[in-house]
Amino acid sequence: MNLQRRWSYVRCLGAVALLISGAICTPGVTGESAGDPNEAGRDVTDRFAFVWDSVEVSSQVFNPSYTGREDLYECGRRTLTVAGKIHVLDANDLVGMQVGDPNVLQVVDGDDNGLAWVPLPVRPIRHYQELKYVWAVPQNPSATPEPVLQPYDVRVSFCVDLSQDLPASLSLFQWCAHAVYAEDVIEVDVPFEASDDWLEAAPSLQIRVTKATVECCDYTYWTEVRHAGGTVQAFDARLSPAEPIADYLVMRTLLLDAEGQPISTTEDDRVSPAVWSERVDSTSWGTAKCGGSLLAFITQAEIESIRHVIVAHPAEVKVPFTLTDLPLPPGY
Repeated sequence: MNLQRRWSYVRCLGAVALLISGAICTPGVTGESAGDPNEAGRDVTDRFAFVWDSVEVSSQVFNPSYTGREDLYECGRRTLTVAGKIHVLDANDLVGMQVGDPNVLQVVDGDDNGLAWVPLPVRPIRHYQELKYVWAVPQNPSATPEPVLQPYDVRVSFCVDLSQDLPASLSLFQWCAHAVYAEDVIEVDVPFEASDDWLEAAPSLQIRVTKATVECCDYTYWTEVRHAGGTVQAFDARLSPAEPIADYLVMRTLLLDAEGQPISTTEDDRVSPAVWSERVDSTSWGTAKCGGSLLAFITQAEIESIRHVIVAHPAEVKVPFTLTDLPLPPGY
């Protein structure tokens, strides 16, 4: 079971006191580096299952003299795509996955011959996606709804030259995604009050509220998060594959009332996008900038603090998947 550590700032006798509650750490990611600075050596294959839904083959012919972009089509102008879902069987310590633009490892045809292929000619980007839950409606009306973890939708694509005949099937198809595990997930509450001062959110982690106002019809705020001697990024930042994962990843922010409860709490502690907006961005100097606004008419409560949900000491782990006897569509 994953538990969270919560750090809160409260005003007391004119000072800012740091309160720690529920301080229980989840197990950390173990293992030695596998060479890639983003990967920790840990076998988590049995925690996931990939089920393919469809196999697609598409081809196009371009006129290089017209487009002027011959380099984009050196893959052979034919794309093979395997679409499916990654089911998370064990979510312990897992905070998200990188499933866009997966890496293809090996392709073998039905006669056990290696199929010649190349990656898609696109710039690879790392983009983590959080775990997604939906609230299941129980058959018994008196039962309490429970969150159900949803699978990740995935499309694995690569290029095959038009001069190469496609087989009727693939005897072996291997590819990989990347999972992000965390040593801890912390919740840090800071006053809804602008200040030039940096507040100690956790050891070596600081937050500053640069804006906190009630303007006309809404509450608006901006904060900055930094780590002494390290980096902080937005959880869903788009990064290059060579860039190391940050020491801390900021997932989201929430506005809290005087009792420490999220404003207009819903099943996932969020309010309607029509009246609430928030964003977290990475900056070029290794910090995260957070901001948001809430329409004032949505609540009669006074906004007391801003909560930051932060992944502490994440590690990226390669998750390989293997398919056998995968049929290919005819006609190509």
